[in-house]
Amino acid sequence: MKIGVDYVGVSAGAVIINNEGKYFLAKRGPAVRDDVGCWEFPGGAVEFYEIREEATKRNIREKYNIKIEINSLLGVYDVIDRDNQDHWVSTTYLCNFVSGNPKIADTNKCTEVGWFTLDELQRLKLSRITKLNLADLLKR
Repeated sequence: MKIGVDYVGVSAGAVIINNEGKYFLAKRGPAVRDDVGCWEFPGGAVEFYEIREEATKRNIREKYNIKIEINSLLGVYDVIDRDNQDHWVSTTYLCNFVSGNPKIADTNKCTEVGWFTLDELQRLKLSRITKLNLADLLKR
């Protein structure tokens, strides 16, 4: 059975802000399931018996070598792609960068990372979920 296809997947992501007011984004690589080549606020799947907040911290630490602090909930999103028969429920948190030197753990799933101002990131090609995150972020 495949997560997100045979049953609804659950993911948790992070809008990470550093002390300069810049946002951390990752560019989706060739081995991801969708939105290849798009920039995103990063995250990942929630593992069985794992709470979403801990999943967010773990995914960011494992995938990007960054330690974060969760401040608040940004939103919960239904990410449904009927054409590709893919369904996820994604929770996104507003987070502060605490420490770490960003590194990419899997270059097949992520090809670039960077820190962007709000103006800069709005000009990037964004993933579907990141567009939803950005709309909620701009309402704050």
